Amino acid sequence: MLTYQRGFFCGDLSIRYPYHECTITVPMLLVCMLLLPMLFLGVVEIMRLCHNFRLRQYLRNTSLSLGCFSFGFIATYLSTELAKNVVRRLRPHFYMACRPQLNDGSTCDDPKNRNLFVEQYYCSNRNLSARQLRELYVSFPSAHSSLSFYAMLFLAFYLHAIWRGGRGVNRVLRHLLQFLFLSLAWFISLSRVADYWHHWSDVMAGAVMGIIYATLTAIYVGRFLSYYTSSSASSAISPHHHHHQQQQQQHHINKQSCLHQTSNKLKASLKHHQHVGSSTVSFQPSQQQQQHTLSHEPKPPQQQQQQLKQQLYSDQISAASTLPGLSTTSTAAALDAVASLATTVTEEELVTLTSAREHLIASNESIWKSGTS
Repeated sequence: MLTYQRGFFCGDLSIRYPYHECTITVPMLLVCMLLLPMLFLGVVEIMRLCHNFRLRQYLRNTSLSLGCFSFGFIATYLSTELAKNVVRRLRPHFYMACRPQLNDGSTCDDPKNRNLFVEQYYCSNRNLSARQLRELYVSFPSAHSSLSFYAMLFLAFYLHAIWRGGRGVNRVLRHLLQFLFLSLAWFISLSRVADYWHHWSDVMAGAVMGIIYATLTAIYVGRFLSYYTSSSASSAISPHHHHHQQQQQQHHINKQSCLHQTSNKLKASLKHHQHVGSSTVSFQPSQQQQQHTLSHEPKPPQQQQQQLKQQLYSDQISAASTLPGLSTTSTAAALDAVASLATTVTEEELVTLTSAREHLIASNESIWKSGTS
């Protein structure tokens, strides 16, 4: 039989618990903490793109999620195995499974060895395989605890990242799923203590290790807990929504460019009339026409902004074409103000544009009265 140098006290009661079969075996652990989380990630990615499903986007999001999860899972497993083989702590059922016997043929049950620290011994239980014998010395930390806490906490962070916002039932459902994930990890960890396969400190160390790796993976690898701006967050969570925002911004830029070009053309037309126009005045806006125009002016809601701007520039062009000589100075001044606002006009500045048009009409009327007097 093999001799081990890992010592123990014969009177240590923490390694004299009876041997029980595992409630959660290693294949069950791999199914619950590896295959099911991967399947969950794949299904959730389909649900995210159900309204606008694109295979390339789905494969990209799934590969990123599974890659982050697999990276943290492998790192947690390797760190746990490293600690197990370095510490080599005895399991709680070590004495009952190994039945250690000293080199002189005595056992720990002899009164002379009751308080003895034993370093040279061998296992007298010949029914143990090499794998079972190795398992007796890898109690710290618990791999079941570290892997289960890593996998379930990673899924909780993942849900928190992709399922933001929402109130009422949606928010309660999200927190309920996160609670169920952590409860499953907690149950698996407690089963290791109840089956006498780990000390409580082994389970605690494994849980802390899993929590640390899940948090680091979520922050620095998957970036689930990072704080983004609204644009980057929408790009990471909902790519088709970000594309829609880009289209709206491009449409707004094109609209401003069109307004600027219209204003420049109007200014050029007025300057041309200044050089070649006559002194004849043929424009006389009546009070009734002004009231009719103002009463039919659209209000400044966003859906009628373009219509109001087009009407404004149409009135200015009509005034300029019929008043080439006398209204050039005042009209050019008003249009300079309009041109400066054309590229940055907003909903609040429509009032300023309306005032500019009223000023233009009043100025033309004053010039017409002075020319006819």
